[in-house]
Amino acid sequence: MLKLDDCKIELFMLCSISRLSPKSLKDFMDWNLALEHNRAILLRNVAWLFTWLKLEVGESVETLSRLRRSTILFVLRPTESACRRLVYTAMIVRGIVMSVRERALKVKRGERQPPEPRATSRSALPFKLLDPRKSFDLFPDRPKYVSGPGPWVTDLWSDDPIFDRSALYAHQEKTNRPPPSPDDEMSAGALCRRMNSVMVALGDLDAQVLRMAKLQARMKQALSKTGKLPKRVLRPGLPPGHRPRQKHEVDEVLVECHRLALMAQHELKPPDP
Repeated sequence: MLKLDDCKIELFMLCSISRLSPKSLKDFMDWNLALEHNRAILLRNVAWLFTWLKLEVGESVETLSRLRRSTILFVLRPTESACRRLVYTAMIVRGIVMSVRERALKVKRGERQPPEPRATSRSALPFKLLDPRKSFDLFPDRPKYVSGPGPWVTDLWSDDPIFDRSALYAHQEKTNRPPPSPDDEMSAGALCRRMNSVMVALGDLDAQVLRMAKLQARMKQALSKTGKLPKRVLRPGLPPGHRPRQKHEVDEVLVECHRLALMAQHELKPPDP
């Protein structure tokens, strides 16, 4: 039979556990381990894409079938979004801040290192550190339709050339295209450049963190000059590439990376641009 003192102790322990908030849970979290775990999963999936296409890092192909291109985009879109959130979280956790004045002094004194020569082939472009902008337009523009040859009147009992419909038939043959096939060849140059950029970013996360710190400094400088709010690193709402039904491993990683970025943003108080 439990005594009154034991009941008081158990009740006190339950109340203490119930008062735990995310601000107190962050102290028990290993941020570096979480970042490295998710980075390894993303690297493995991007490496699988290169292996599937039989390519090395830095190589590209001109065309791909529609089916292969759709499969790559299915994995690449959430991977890019998750990588962007990893870089943002690492910058906040490590406390890397670069002020505009320090950047200006380094350039003035010549202490800034010269930029590395860029490759002539556009196989690896810099990784995009900002989410694509989200449209909040309530009345989007309607798609422009291609006008046809015009209205036609049919008279079955007249041989007048004014009722000739040959132009209409030619227009129908021109616009009636065959349905898309999985074997259709599509351009893949931009897609391969995106794959190479995310592979380079995941391989050297520290360099991307420094790039994001410089970007934050430039955004802060633009805010002080123009007074207009700059673009956000993380756009409001769900991340790009989010799928409600998680059908792939990268979908789970994207949800986890987005949660880590929001937790670091609200609890570790990053410098606002």
